[in-house]
Amino acid sequence: MDDTGGLVPLATVIGLNAREFRHSAGLTLDQVSASARRRGLKWSESRVADFEAGRVAPNLTTLLAICLALNDAGCSEASLPLLIKYISPVKINDSLALLDEEIKGILEGRRIDGPEPVVPVDDDPAGSLGWKRTPLERRIFHRLEADLPATARIAKTAGATEDRMRKSLGISPQLLAHLSAALWGQSFSVERNRRAGTEANAQKRGRVSRELQAELQSAIEAVQRGNYQ
Repeated sequence: MDDTGGLVPLATVIGLNAREFRHSAGLTLDQVSASARRRGLKWSESRVADFEAGRVAPNLTTLLAICLALNDAGCSEASLPLLIKYISPVKINDSLALLDEEIKGILEGRRIDGPEPVVPVDDDPAGSLGWKRTPLERRIFHRLEADLPATARIAKTAGATEDRMRKSLGISPQLLAHLSAALWGQSFSVERNRRAGTEANAQKRGRVSRELQAELQSAIEAVQRGNYQ
């Protein structure tokens, strides 16, 4: 596994989207290759297949030509922003992964404030960029300080209680671990049991859980408002 945590490379993302455009338009590999040749790409059917499989380097000149070629062939919606569209961070190289909106922003000339260079996973117990999947999660990770070994330990020991809570908040397991480390220095369930006491009944544990959830939500909203620096 590389430093970016096994994320999907940009070439693969572009190829998958290009193939989806071709299939949606009902085009064959031969039709796309013929259109590509008219736009200056010396591509055969096998070369189009290689491109769709992510085996062709997606340099800018190739992308411009293939967008036009797909449009010519009948893929009217094919565009550079849609070719790079993907649900999670995309691997650019061994030290960089970006969200599709960040790639688009760079292409449009906008300043992008993240992410920091990826460090080897062995040097970053939190797992580095691989789990910071959204701009909000990146802001929380950078602005809400937590002990990284504690984050890693909490993430590894998370159970059903943590899973229910992170689903309720709509965040990743790793982000819940990071927030828990920052706020309490221990997992959600351990902090709940500490506050509720060893003799607590289900009703009291539920009340304490709601209090802890409110603290987590408050921390998330504080980062959104820019209160954590």
